[in-house]
Amino acid sequence: MLDLYPTLVDMAGLPEKEGLQGHSLVPQLKDPDAGRRWPAITTHNQGNHTIRTERWRYIRYANGSEEL
Repeated sequence: MLDLYPTLVDMAGLPEKEGLQGHSLVPQLKDPDAGRRWPAITTHNQGNHTIRTERWRYIRYANGSEEL
């Protein structure tokens, strides 16, 4: 959700707002193979978090177990 506002601002051609945590997804919408400088961070239910790059995915589950 953090990337939604910067993406809409970019698509509308509006000036960027300082201090936002998200990043525009327009490059990926235009070209699905486009690289991304930042990892994708996902939360599923309470306490289950994932950080994913092109090469790696780290998962921390609510019970404290982890996967890489």
